[in-house]
Amino acid sequence: MYVYYAYLAYVVFNLLVNVIYKCTPDELSLPMKRELLSTHYIGTYCTSKVLGVCLETKRSYCEFNSPLSQIMMEQIYKQPQMGLSWGTPKHPNCTGLAISQLNKVDWDKVDLSEWIGILIKTGNFAESKNVTIDSLTGSGSILNYSTTTPRPNVLETTIDRSSGVNADQIRSDAYQDAWSQTQTPKQK
Repeated sequence: MYVYYAYLAYVVFNLLVNVIYKCTPDELSLPMKRELLSTHYIGTYCTSKVLGVCLETKRSYCEFNSPLSQIMMEQIYKQPQMGLSWGTPKHPNCTGLAISQLNKVDWDKVDLSEWIGILIKTGNFAESKNVTIDSLTGSGSILNYSTTTPRPNVLETTIDRSSGVNADQIRSDAYQDAWSQTQTPKQK
């Protein structure tokens, strides 16, 4: 719901600014991303100098899709084994991670306390005593949009989908199939 309201505010803001000023989409998205805590500040650089005096400066940021991705990337960039740098304000490095780099990340050093703080501040942090299978996936979930039929939870759905499945037969068939593929004909 909060994401919807934030997006709605972004769209309205975008329309108003386009009516008043002619801005690029990048210029419009930065203030919204900053407000949503989805940016990393790189620094300031001079864009216009006259006689060695800086007349105009710009701030440089890296934008991310969510506060969580921004927090995670800040934590990952801190890790020396990753060899990542934010670059300079004039030439920032806002690249993400390649799949091949994920195994180099020391996930024990990724501190998500800032993310938990955001969840608590916005009222979206659920205490473990309030988390049940029904509140996450069943009738207590926001996914339960039906007013007449309660939504089954993931356990009920899994049991329902697996009834009538003969797991022993499937395992035996897979074993036989794998065994027949590994048998090589003997040379005469």
